[in-house]
Amino acid sequence: PDQSKLKPYQIVVIANIVIWSIIGCSIRVAFELTSLSSTIHTYLWPQFLGTMTISYLVIHREKIERRFSPEIYTGIGTGFCGSLTTFSSWMLAPVNLVFSYRDNIYPDNTLNNSDVVYLVFEILFVGLAFPLLGWSFGVHLADIEMNVFREDFCKGKDIFNWKGSIVEDIVITLLAIILWIALLISACFYDPPFPIVALLFAPFGALLRWILGKF
Repeated sequence: PDQSKLKPYQIVVIANIVIWSIIGCSIRVAFELTSLSSTIHTYLWPQFLGTMTISYLVIHREKIERRFSPEIYTGIGTGFCGSLTTFSSWMLAPVNLVFSYRDNIYPDNTLNNSDVVYLVFEILFVGLAFPLLGWSFGVHLADIEMNVFREDFCKGKDIFNWKGSIVEDIVITLLAIILWIALLISACFYDPPFPIVALLFAPFGALLRWILGKF
């Protein structure tokens, strides 16, 4: 969002990004830990959900900033969606999957390099189609909501009563701090620790995106 709309004490923005990035990363980790999800499914559905959320946010940006706050919009857009989607990892996953498939299923190399390239591109196209479908789904979802609640949108009614007061800002900031400290303590005792460590470091990537996006 417009940086001028954000509060001068940007600790509230950081707190929102921390909370929402942990939520977004937890969904990705849940897909990775689900036994029914293969390597490809681990990335496909988070991509779909992330781009769907982004398109919904873009269309309802003004409403979200008015009914909640620009800080929450930034937290969801940068923290949640940024931690949920991962296009760089997705580009690497099909290549690793296909070569692993060739080496394990076809040890005699009956699957030649041209077949490998074809399979990689086929999976990549599917991976690009899912985010586009997610974006389109989010757009239609926003359109349906605006049609169903047309009267409220036209009159500018606020269903939610989020004041963005100093008390609420303090609560959000404390919640972010407590949540991160709780993850830090959990990482020391949880076995295996990698899911908790992933959640622990999710805010750093989201905050880096937010900082770089200001320039």
